[in-house]
Amino acid sequence: MKLRLFLVVASLGLALRPAGVAGADSAPHPRSPIADLAGFVGGVWTGDLPPEKDGAKMQIELRFAWTEDRQSLRFESAFVHGGKRSPYTSGMYAWNAASAKFVIFYTDFSGSLVQGPVARDGDFLVHDLTIVDAAGKPDVAQVRLHRTGPDDFTNTIFLRKNNAWEKFVEVHYHRVP
Repeated sequence: MKLRLFLVVASLGLALRPAGVAGADSAPHPRSPIADLAGFVGGVWTGDLPPEKDGAKMQIELRFAWTEDRQSLRFESAFVHGGKRSPYTSGMYAWNAASAKFVIFYTDFSGSLVQGPVARDGDFLVHDLTIVDAAGKPDVAQVRLHRTGPDDFTNTIFLRKNNAWEKFVEVHYHRVP
């Protein structure tokens, strides 16, 4: 028990190392299935969101980086409105060997917890998500990521309505170094 606690504390200390340290943006561990997501790491992904009701434009920024052990991928996103950034999500992707699937787990600015399996469907990464808001109310969503180039992908979000998936929003992301 003490050894396990020490290992947890030690690994937490390693995880707090600043992002600029050597190895932070290295390739994934060579035996990790998460290597399939390596193409998302690096640079800043930006997507234009649909205009607000008043016509105001808003963007979303997304950054991916390897965790220190290179066995999972963390991400952060923010809304950009009028040149000002507002945090949106913080989370990670990891490989779950028990289910032989990627999993995603993140929180958002409103306190919701989102989690679920991620599976390949041809050229798409399909996320079947359970969303629990800060009040404890559950909901479901499906996200389909489609890489359209080395620096481009489309994120389409579907919500469950009347027992069918209905497209909620589609955002095209482009990466700049």
